[in-house]
Amino acid sequence: MPDQAAPETTISPKVIAQAVTGVALTALVAGIAAVTPDHFASLGIWGPIGYAAIVSIGGSIAGYIKRDPLRGTGTS
Repeated sequence: MPDQAAPETTISPKVIAQAVTGVALTALVAGIAAVTPDHFASLGIWGPIGYAAIVSIGGSIAGYIKRDPLRGTGTS
């Protein structure tokens, strides 16, 4: 086994895009909720779900639209 090289473990740009977008949207939603708490009041008890949905949907979209040349279709 020592003669085998370890696989390259670079972090996918898709993962980085999702993480950065998630952190940014979390800060944005937390800031909006802190400054204007009534902004999400119309959601009632579903407010926390709305906060989480904004972050998760935004992160998913960012990961989806980010291109990753190493993991594209037709590459080896």
